[in-house]
Amino acid sequence: MGVVLIYFVILKPSVVDNVNLPKNTIENESFSVKLPEGWVEIDPISGSLAMAIKNEELIIDATAQGIGFRSYYSVLRDIYDKENEQEYLNKVKDSLKQSFAEIATTNEGTKETDNGKVYFIESKFNQQDIDFIVLLAIKIKDQNVWIMSFNTIEEKWEEYKNLFYQVAESFKIK
Repeated sequence: MGVVLIYFVILKPSVVDNVNLPKNTIENESFSVKLPEGWVEIDPISGSLAMAIKNEELIIDATAQGIGFRSYYSVLRDIYDKENEQEYLNKVKDSLKQSFAEIATTNEGTKETDNGKVYFIESKFNQQDIDFIVLLAIKIKDQNVWIMSFNTIEEKWEEYKNLFYQVAESFKIK
């Protein structure tokens, strides 16, 4: 299994400048996904295929402000080794626990969408005295696993929760 990447500090992100893309979609040769109003596509970090951040986000938490955190989501691809889907999801959760010892899964579920089945894993943990919430949306198709990682701080979760689920459900594999 590849690395499940969760990246929390974005310093000086650069906006992707591509005039051919609609401003409400991130799209490449493999997939398309919704880009909500007020969010901007940025150059993805190593291991990610696409990233977007909440532009001009008002963060009240002083510690989160101090590290320059902004809520974001990223798209990653992994290889599916034909184990059953539950085994794969357990590997993802184990990977999170290895990366963040105090992480707690707060909600899990599956949803059938027009674009196929999506597995959701909500988790929360504290790092650098900041309470983070992560939503992983996982879609398995053929030999590929597509993982969307939505990352925010606890104070923003209720504001973004429904939006994160809508973006995940908009993900289309080409």
